[in-house]
Amino acid sequence: MSTHNPSYMKYGNTQQYRMLNEWYEEIIRSLGLDSSTISVPPLYSIGVRLGCDPEFFLKNKKTIVESINIIPPEGLELGVYGGTPPGKIIRDGLQVELNPLPKVCREQIAVEVAISLDALHHKLIKDNSGVSLSFNGVISLSEKEMKNLHDESKKFGCAPSNNIYTKEQSKITVNPENYSYRSAGGHIHLGHCDSELMRDVFNKNTEIVIELLDIICGNTCVLVDRDPMQQERRKVYGKAGEYRLPPHGIEYRTLSNFWLNNYQLFGLAFGLARQAVEVAANIHLYEYQLKTKSPYRIILESINRDDIISAINNNDYKLAKRNFDKIKKYLVEMSASNTDRYPLSKMNIEAFEYFAEKINDYGLKYWFKESPLTYWSRLKNYGVRNEIYETFGWEAFSVDNVKERMIHENLSFGDKLSRLIQPF
Repeated sequence: MSTHNPSYMKYGNTQQYRMLNEWYEEIIRSLGLDSSTISVPPLYSIGVRLGCDPEFFLKNKKTIVESINIIPPEGLELGVYGGTPPGKIIRDGLQVELNPLPKVCREQIAVEVAISLDALHHKLIKDNSGVSLSFNGVISLSEKEMKNLHDESKKFGCAPSNNIYTKEQSKITVNPENYSYRSAGGHIHLGHCDSELMRDVFNKNTEIVIELLDIICGNTCVLVDRDPMQQERRKVYGKAGEYRLPPHGIEYRTLSNFWLNNYQLFGLAFGLARQAVEVAANIHLYEYQLKTKSPYRIILESINRDDIISAINNNDYKLAKRNFDKIKKYLVEMSASNTDRYPLSKMNIEAFEYFAEKINDYGLKYWFKESPLTYWSRLKNYGVRNEIYETFGWEAFSVDNVKERMIHENLSFGDKLSRLIQPF
């Protein structure tokens, strides 16, 4: 049976939305699940447009290079995707910011990121500038470097964010003219696609959306973004609960640029962010349309809000893992309707935990030994969705690579030997 959402589900018709529970029950039956043993039903998926504005640095062999020295005031449009440039590259204080065009699927926006980064890389080579791209999350400037910065680079590029927990704008308490650290954010934009439902979700349930983004995306990303400098970054930007409300939807401003290291991390982060928004939308459907408490509220109720804030703001792996353990059952249950759409499911939940453990012990290099540009350059050659998904996607990687390595590590010596000598 198809697990796609029924076409009759139209926003604003309460009677038709009573069919929502029937859809859930049908999905549960088709998957062979016992509704009495699950806590949350499979997610009713809803279209969300994905966007981002990640930052990164430029460098030469000796020092960090200011974006003002490379990027013109009007920005750069480099590369071609679908007959047009895939976005824009602009200055953002000392950093460079990438603005790909928004898309509804992870694969398409990832190709835009890949083409833009690869085109900038080759432009720098062609210009014989000696400058290269750096995807560090935080850099430290020497006293001499600080003194020599242009005035534009001495300023922070970003305006303050809103914060659902403090109910006010995040306050920057350091002076950028003598603060020697600069950080690179990896903000994710989630658009309403001109949907009346999603406009209501973003505007009327902003606090629920952002809290779910923190629980499902921000806290989970602490497990894989193990840069010890993230605590320093969050003194200025990227605290739990930070967001903006642009006209197109919501900008989630907590993540660093760690997901720029490759497409697998990109797919994981964007998949979690999209899932968080869809959970918020499902809560809205239940409570606004059906006038009954949503079963998905258990996700909000299962975790202490202060623990989420602390895990994110302090980049605390152990606390983030305890938080994650409280929701992983729900992540698996919600993903049952579409394991290709949601990044954590029964297919890979154990593999993800193994993936995170190895990163915590050995860093990202344990899994990704090549440079970020090598991964993105490889991806840009794939413009067909299935090829990207089946070859590079997080879901495929977590099952084909991570899970296989996990199984192999847990095999006895005899089992490993028998695998090696099995006939082809």
